[in-house]
Amino acid sequence: MKKYISKKFINNLVFITNITQFISQYINLKKKNKYYYALCPFHTENKPSFIVNNDKQFYYCFGCNEHGNVIDFLMKYNGLDFLRSIKELALFNGYKNIPIKKNKIKYKYNINIFFKLINNVGKFYHKNLYNKNNYIAYNYLINRKLKKNIINFFKIGFASNSNDIINIFNKKKNNNLELLKVLGLITRYNNKSLKDFFKNRIIFPIKNISGQIVGFGGRSINNNFPKYINTMDNFIFSKKNNLYGLYEMYKLCKKIKYIILVEGYIDVLTLFQHGIYNVVSTLGNNINKIQINILFKNSKNIVCCYDGDQSGLNAAWNMLKLSLPYMKDGYQLKFMFLPLKEDPDSIIRKYGVLYFKKILNNAEPLSIFFFKMLMLKINCNSIEGLTNINILAIPLINKIPNKTLRFNLRNKLGKMLNIPEEILESLVSKNFIYNNKRFIKIKYSNMKLLISLLIQNPILFKVIPNKMLRIFNKSKILGIDFFINLIYNYNKNNYITTGQLIELYRNTKYEKTIKLLSIWDNMISSDLIKCVFIDIFYNLCKYELEIKIDKLILKERLEGLDNKQRILLWYFTKKLLEISK
Repeated sequence: MKKYISKKFINNLVFITNITQFISQYINLKKKNKYYYALCPFHTENKPSFIVNNDKQFYYCFGCNEHGNVIDFLMKYNGLDFLRSIKELALFNGYKNIPIKKNKIKYKYNINIFFKLINNVGKFYHKNLYNKNNYIAYNYLINRKLKKNIINFFKIGFASNSNDIINIFNKKKNNNLELLKVLGLITRYNNKSLKDFFKNRIIFPIKNISGQIVGFGGRSINNNFPKYINTMDNFIFSKKNNLYGLYEMYKLCKKIKYIILVEGYIDVLTLFQHGIYNVVSTLGNNINKIQINILFKNSKNIVCCYDGDQSGLNAAWNMLKLSLPYMKDGYQLKFMFLPLKEDPDSIIRKYGVLYFKKILNNAEPLSIFFFKMLMLKINCNSIEGLTNINILAIPLINKIPNKTLRFNLRNKLGKMLNIPEEILESLVSKNFIYNNKRFIKIKYSNMKLLISLLIQNPILFKVIPNKMLRIFNKSKILGIDFFINLIYNYNKNNYITTGQLIELYRNTKYEKTIKLLSIWDNMISSDLIKCVFIDIFYNLCKYELEIKIDKLILKERLEGLDNKQRILLWYFTKKLLEISK
């Protein structure tokens, strides 16, 4: 059954959070006048363009257009889903228990209970590996040339065929069974009996940077499909937010000169066993921006290790494209490709660690791999192929913040394709873009200006007489329904900030409009905002009244009016005279 947190709780959470204090945990904010400034964490820049407005509980970056409230920041910065962001925010504000609703019944989940339970399950799996009845699993690891000290260091375990965690962790009359379901450690089989999700699999605990187990990877020992599975996303785990071996790397590496990115759990274990500790792997999925951000936060130099087949090239190309915005001064990205059907584990077992290091030392720099792949994608012998440069190469090069690297790539591209500098320059956008986002331009109109002023200055709702809103009944003015809806919610909540407003309209048809208008530059000085707002509102009232009066007068001439319509005409005329005075 679907679980959710009440909007009232979320709205209160946003209201009590000091957004400046919260964001300052992640980035260095400096106060200037009434705002706080910082280098934007969402794109690379040299001058601060990221501002935080404490009064409105809102942040905005003039460089990349990222904006929102404190929940949006958590979701974007840490790559958390909405529910996990709420939990993080609740913990920041001292809430240990979060009210989770389920079919209108409240459940209180303490996040520490999840950590305690999953770590206990991890200990059980590890102990279970050494159970004499599970010799097949232990022998599998030994046959892969893994030593006992590495198995113990990573706490590798085994989930046997007998659903042990259900039997062991559900002995007491507590909520463990429900918690195991939430963590995705048990699942229902054929809609009947429960079973261990990782049944009959080698278990690889996935830890956060603090060393707490947050999830598991499971490998089939009999090659059943799928060969590898991971814990499903839940309260404490998200596959796209984690890298395997990150905690262990920090534990053993005194200084991380560079990080090797591999594709498998066993590859990490084998490299660790041979003294190469600066290695992590994805969790069986394609690399994503969040994981790349984690990599570059931990080292300026990344070496990606891929198979030499087509799928390996595709994975490397994807990595390159996603990494370009991180290529600041001093940052490097390299690619090493292994022989076909080989991985780091098999290479080391066959040829030794020295051979692997030799391949590692010959890793291709980003620039070489970039042009190698580009030449495979562009047909230089046709005009159509050369046209693709504008589509493929130039936008990618423009993502690089390092001016020297960007210039050298463009220069080399021109020489390789024998394109004169002036022609290549014409293909390059004059405006340097860090993140390929197109800003949506909002056309100027009275209605949009009125709504944007109200969103950015919620206190203005108090100057609108509720009786005046009645004249807009069945109005065809575009946006008037949204404006009235805003006034209704402001009245209902007495006063809410821009940050709370974003939360109130999250997942509604108005969410995008609110976010856009909340950052729209109205070009109106602060001392004139109230006057302009009132003036626009009453001009709209006049416009609407004139339309309604004209329609009623026309109808009276053509077919006459009944008593109700005459009263309306009198009322509209009276209101128009009052406004015009």
